[in-house]
Amino acid sequence: MTPVLLMALFLTAAPADYHQLEADAEKAASQNTYVEAYKLYGAALDAARQAVGQNHPDVARLLSRVALIMELQGDVTAPEPLYQRAIQILEAPALGSPVELATVLELYAGLLNKQLKVTEAEKLRDRARPIRARHIREMLARIPPPAITAPALKIGGGVSAPVMISKVEPKYTPVAKLAKLQGSVLVTIVIGVDGAARNIEVQRGIGLGLDEQAVEALLQWKFQPGTKDGQPVAVKANVEINFRLL
Repeated sequence: MTPVLLMALFLTAAPADYHQLEADAEKAASQNTYVEAYKLYGAALDAARQAVGQNHPDVARLLSRVALIMELQGDVTAPEPLYQRAIQILEAPALGSPVELATVLELYAGLLNKQLKVTEAEKLRDRARPIRARHIREMLARIPPPAITAPALKIGGGVSAPVMISKVEPKYTPVAKLAKLQGSVLVTIVIGVDGAARNIEVQRGIGLGLDEQAVEALLQWKFQPGTKDGQPVAVKANVEINFRLL
């Protein structure tokens, strides 16, 4: 058999690249061409099952995206077993995909809200919140501590508020953009004497990775620190990060 024929047979038998199909589906969905996005996500799901097996986290992710596209087309019944299967896959201890599990729980909660099953939806969000919180703690643990530490003071009583010098806008995650999620993340921070945000804590999140994106953005903000008696001091403040789709 000639090398050319061997290569032709290999290409014919090779499974489709499900990552590329998923990227194409995301692009189609961003253009609101949901019928095309549904076809592409379905093809990506089939290819992933062939490539990595029925119980892989990537299969769970694609199941949830197919379900979400169904929702965006107005179907609030058929997506439910897809979300349930995705959660079942991601709950397997050996898979180690807790952040994706949180995402699917949040997506499923959104579907249950549309079905007016508010209590059931909140139970799913209650399961997702500690996963998000743990992920954010892990993110922040990788940040070097400040060279100078000082107790944080409240604004007022002779303590001036910090002044923003530069700001980085948070990015949307693909799944949050696909789900058309909008809202505000409320965060408590300490602005150190070096003008950097520290001790970041999410007080009210909205999920689908936007809490983490809010934290990532805050870590890049720069402030002129607050002062007391003319000296820079660490100040505790609340910050609201808004996510709006144009």
